[in-house]
Amino acid sequence: MTPLDLGLSLRSFFFHDGAEALHLANASELARREAEKALANAARREVEALRRSGRPRILLGTALDAHGEPYPVELSEREVTLGGHWLVNGATGSGKTFWTLGMLSQLIAKRPRNIVVFDMKGELASLLRRVVLPALVASSHDAYARDLIRRIAVIAPFDDTTTVPFQVLTRDATLPIEVQAHEVAGSFGRTVGRDLGILQQTMLKYALLLAIDVGASFVDVPRILEDRDALRRALERTSLPEVRRYFVERFPRERSGSLVSLLARLDSLLMHPGLRRLLTTPGMIRFDRLLEHAITIVDLGGAPAGMRELGAFFGQMLFQRMVRSIFTREIRANTPPVTIVCDEFQELLSPEMANDAERVLALARSQKCFLWLCFQQAAQVEAVSPLLLRVLAANCNYALQFRTEPRDADRFAPFLHARGNVPRATGGFPDPRERPAVLSAEEERRRVVDRIPTMPDRLAWFANRRRPYGAFVMKTPVLPLGEMAEEAARLPREVREVIEHGVLAVPVDAVDAPRERGRAPGARGAADATPAPPPPTAPAARAPDPPVRRPAPPTAPTMGRRDAEPHGAAVVVQPQHAAPSAAAPADGSGDDGVTGARAGTRAEGDAAAPTNSRRPGRRRPPTIG
Repeated sequence: MTPLDLGLSLRSFFFHDGAEALHLANASELARREAEKALANAARREVEALRRSGRPRILLGTALDAHGEPYPVELSEREVTLGGHWLVNGATGSGKTFWTLGMLSQLIAKRPRNIVVFDMKGELASLLRRVVLPALVASSHDAYARDLIRRIAVIAPFDDTTTVPFQVLTRDATLPIEVQAHEVAGSFGRTVGRDLGILQQTMLKYALLLAIDVGASFVDVPRILEDRDALRRALERTSLPEVRRYFVERFPRERSGSLVSLLARLDSLLMHPGLRRLLTTPGMIRFDRLLEHAITIVDLGGAPAGMRELGAFFGQMLFQRMVRSIFTREIRANTPPVTIVCDEFQELLSPEMANDAERVLALARSQKCFLWLCFQQAAQVEAVSPLLLRVLAANCNYALQFRTEPRDADRFAPFLHARGNVPRATGGFPDPRERPAVLSAEEERRRVVDRIPTMPDRLAWFANRRRPYGAFVMKTPVLPLGEMAEEAARLPREVREVIEHGVLAVPVDAVDAPRERGRAPGARGAADATPAPPPPTAPAARAPDPPVRRPAPPTAPTMGRRDAEPHGAAVVVQPQHAAPSAAAPADGSGDDGVTGARAGTRAEGDAAAPTNSRRPGRRRPPTIG
């Protein structure tokens, strides 16, 4: 080949084949970019279609489309409540609590909801009780405001002004008595009594069986174990031969050190006066009714310093009862869904509770119950149950990732969508005949994950696994708490108190007064556990109108009134077991020295039998003669 021929060939290659190759590369890149823009705009087009349909929708935040234009991120109300479980992860102060609060306020403002809120630290529950719900009542029309007030049930064990019916040993007719005793003993053993031995656990279970059978309360259990006369009278009335056999034959031979250790742990639980009051208020909340007709707020914040296990004890007992109610729910075509929010979820966990959570995540969808799990670090969950994290990843359809530590950011990587067109930095001039170098899918996700720990507040990655476009960044809405507080302040103080404490609340004075008169509140019979309905002609049979936008507000509803419940029995307490008291003499007369008709129900301030008035030293268990 002559030099001229070689030159002509090179010219043809560079100016024809090279141009064609460059054109094909550009066309391919342009097609990829157009496809990427179409996918990035899919979320916006979906929101626009939702708005045109007129269906109720919930605002999640604000995002940017492929052209950099902001648009609202919205889902239909039906998808938010029925679409599946939610997972919200973020560090303290990143915005997850306020985002959850904003979502709940939108749901409640639209129509009556069945919602359960478990808050282990109290921030979410406190804002909901004191700001959001009063503001919604003040801004709603009268009929909805009345219905909303009647639906609010608050369980706050560490509240100093009110309590609720929470006698955990009230006989539950839906369970075998052995299972009921095992649940209470298990919650106690996983929290307050973590280091109890097998002998102490056996003592506690038999004492709980005896207390349930004779109608005693949890506060009575220490006196049954240490007071010979109270134990003898309880055994005379029990209908359980195996319990009588244990206390007559085996209990006197148990080591006294085991009994002293068990009593010390029971004292640590009953040391708080509010908890003693809660455990002796007659009746027991029924979660099956709460799931169907109420906005239930379980506020476990406010535990005294160094006594965090007390909140875990009540939280685990309530969570177990809720799980049982979920799976006994009767489902029909018109059965409403239940939204269950668990803030600081990791504080509630134990290995047994993790098993319950895994079961709910896997099976509760068929019962129309959906979890919203909020926590700070996945490592806190993994420390209790590594399997639970895998179940969360497999069963949560929606995930929000706020600012968090690097390991949690790594767990969010599978939710990210790799675009496949992020250029890789290369040296020198690119060859026009080759495709531009781009990052691999793993490298692209890694670049995003490395930025999550430094994201600002209120910025979150949102992933909807029911959509093909992967996760994207959005800014969460601002919750106008100042304006809501001003709106709530328009309500009279009495109405705000009813909203803050719920319709199940019983004033502390009403519980303490029987003790001051020498009679424990637990001594009431089954007829006293649920107040009798008012006469048909009595005006109190209706819940009074809340003073919403009226110049002359009516009287506020009364806390603890069962006639104010929607649908006849939205939040009711289970009637107390009518068995004779453990501490009452056989002839029904006289006083047993334990103040009233229940074994171990001690009057506060009673010098003769204070809660922690045991003599130091080792003692033998009481012997039944």
